[in-house]
Amino acid sequence: MSKIFKFLFAFSVAALTSCFSSQLLLFPSNAQLISQASSSTNQSPPASNELLNGVIVAVVSGIIGFLASFAIERLKEKNAPKKQISYSKVIKSGIVGNIEKDIEGKIGILYKGKLAQNMFYALFDIENTGNQQVKNQEIRFEFASDSEILDVFHCPQKIEPEMELKELSESSLSKHEKKFRIGVIKPKEKLGFRFIVQGSQNESLDFRYHTKNDDDVNFIKIEDKRVADDIDQIKSFLLNWLVAFVLFPLMKGVFPYFLNELISPLLSLGSLAIFGFLILPRLEGFIKSVVNLVTKKQSDIQSEKIGLVVMGGSVNVENFAVSSDKNEV
Repeated sequence: MSKIFKFLFAFSVAALTSCFSSQLLLFPSNAQLISQASSSTNQSPPASNELLNGVIVAVVSGIIGFLASFAIERLKEKNAPKKQISYSKVIKSGIVGNIEKDIEGKIGILYKGKLAQNMFYALFDIENTGNQQVKNQEIRFEFASDSEILDVFHCPQKIEPEMELKELSESSLSKHEKKFRIGVIKPKEKLGFRFIVQGSQNESLDFRYHTKNDDDVNFIKIEDKRVADDIDQIKSFLLNWLVAFVLFPLMKGVFPYFLNELISPLLSLGSLAIFGFLILPRLEGFIKSVVNLVTKKQSDIQSEKIGLVVMGGSVNVENFAVSSDKNEV
């Protein structure tokens, strides 16, 4: 999204908010004027005032009840212990480019001194998105049965010793499987697994993961987590807007006249404070959540480990990039 469109969208939201809030702030006075005008033509002002006050009280009571229950549920959800790991899985093929069919038989790919074919690059990133640390989390990666894992590394390459990351060597694991145990992963900590795999042309470029933990740990896709975060961001923004520009103005018509003289300025000040401290600073985040911008990261494959073998000779590939859109070098 261009900056001009962002500015126009933000300006439109601010303009509509200001216009609507100004009308709501004048609602009690307008209601009083309407009531006075109707009382001049109708000889029963007490009944009209009571009806108007009853409607306002019912509306305000309903909004207060809804906001109270919503706030309690959000507070319970936020404070509840939650063990959650978000993950993303990406596969990139064609990491050394496309080879013409007529010379395909004359060219081989050398990875760390070993001849390899049909190579692809698998990425699996995890992040502790809960509010509790996760201990003794095991993850087993399983590729196609006729594939072979040529290399494994991590992102970041230097893993903190407190994480206690360990690759498990078990006799039941085959050459297309890898298993790891993470001793401790704290909230907001991230870890990436990287695999260079020699696959088969007959097999689809995919892999499966299997998790094991004695605790109840929820594995969720990072895309689903982002959608949930966007929804929470929008809910919070709209809730603050509802309190500042709907609830507080309506509350001015509930109190008697002698109390309204004192409480009305406080409610107006409260609306202004919510707008300045809770709504305006979160406007950009609200726009981003609505638009749901997606950013892409460049590949971090270790290119220095790859070489080419051409007609018996070797050529080192020093620099290349992986495109996640076209799967080309």
